[in-house]
Amino acid sequence: MRENFHKEQQNGTTDNSNGLKEIAQFLFGFRYTGEIGTPEPGEDRKNTAAKEIETHPWKDVFDSWYRFLREDCPTPDDVWSWERLFWIYGGQDFPLRNPYPFLGYLLYRTALPGRPIEDPTDQGLFDSIAMEFLTRIGDVTLDTMDDFGADTDPRIIAQADVWRNRLGPAHGIERE
Repeated sequence: MRENFHKEQQNGTTDNSNGLKEIAQFLFGFRYTGEIGTPEPGEDRKNTAAKEIETHPWKDVFDSWYRFLREDCPTPDDVWSWERLFWIYGGQDFPLRNPYPFLGYLLYRTALPGRPIEDPTDQGLFDSIAMEFLTRIGDVTLDTMDDFGADTDPRIIAQADVWRNRLGPAHGIERE
């Protein structure tokens, strides 16, 4: 079932044939905590991400990055690292037609059901990513932005529940 789900999520992209999988590994295989004094991703990774975005359709780039998140980030800390790098590489600057499944996946992997994200820095990062995508599709506006919390948005929570029902408890965050 899990294998079929991943195939369904690939939507026919040719990730291996154009090297996007290897690029995603290079970009996101680096653990970035965001803490002062820890190594940052470096210009080589930032330049690689920029070139990838420039030379490939955003959908293909996003699909490869998202696939890396789903397949190669087994712990909540890995997911937070991925989110930090996604932000640094500018992933939030491009549209997603329906960002709710993606945002729900992030919430599913980083917070217990019915509880907010504990770390204020992590919560701010998640809120920022969500606001970028949801503002672009008109679901968050300047009028609603001040009251918005991605980890309390019912549409994002509903998508997190879909993931939980499909994949079971999130590794490292929920008891198995």
